[in-house]
Amino acid sequence: MQFNDLGYKLGHFPNSEKASNEVLSLPVHPWLTSDEQNLVIDNILEHCLVTA
Repeated sequence: MQFNDLGYKLGHFPNSEKASNEVLSLPVHPWLTSDEQNLVIDNILEHCLVTA
């Protein structure tokens, strides 16, 4: 958990914690190269295979 040095603990921000476990943020912008797109796709597929 980040910001441990500030004294924040699990449960201090329940909405943010819930969202971080449910939301997938993908890098999408007009300058994303084909290689970068493939890297994103490969990582998603790898994660899906590991967690399946």
